[in-house]
Amino acid sequence: MSSRAMVQIPEELKTKVEELKETFYAKTNYEVIEKLVAYYERGERQKIEDRQKREAEKQYQQEEMIYVGADLKKKYLEFGQSLSFKSESTPLVFLLEHFKNSPSIDKRTLNFLAKHLW
Repeated sequence: MSSRAMVQIPEELKTKVEELKETFYAKTNYEVIEKLVAYYERGERQKIEDRQKREAEKQYQQEEMIYVGADLKKKYLEFGQSLSFKSESTPLVFLLEHFKNSPSIDKRTLNFLAKHLW
């Protein structure tokens, strides 16, 4: 059996509680307070879930994605389209396979590497 205690609230808050009775379809101040507490608890649970989703998304991005920037992405997609590759990942597979199997490197490519990467 639960016991109830009287709660004193200022007149301004009493007016707001009366308005919330309609919003929550509550008959008593007690029901309004119960529903406010439940609303708060749901909000806190939602914040935790949202944070966990953001962390999972960040982890996924760290494991699965490479940031290349808008300009390089555009060039990369154009490269794949120019060779009619079937998916966005195919040009990368192609370039990695070429790099793995090519016994030499073109002089222009070497100059590019020296200019941009070293």
